[in-house]
Amino acid sequence: MLANEINFAEVQYFFNAMVNATRHTLVLVSLYSQPDEDLFKQSNWTVWSVTEGGQSGLRVIDAKSILAVVSVIPHNHHVHADSSDEAI
Repeated sequence: MLANEINFAEVQYFFNAMVNATRHTLVLVSLYSQPDEDLFKQSNWTVWSVTEGGQSGLRVIDAKSILAVVSVIPHNHHVHADSSDEAI
């Protein structure tokens, strides 16, 4: 959860830091893009396809903001739509 929005990210590493005399467990993550909306709709809301954010997607977050752990599997997809707007 980042800025009250669910995001996908790859954890780079965890670390502890003292902030105002309080110990915090923080995480360096690399954010992924938002899911491909067309593929998501055409897959009947089952395929969440994201792309890597690279160096510009690096963020430090509080470990407590991690809601779930999921697997991101590399794949290539090509979305094609016919006149009825369904995947071929």
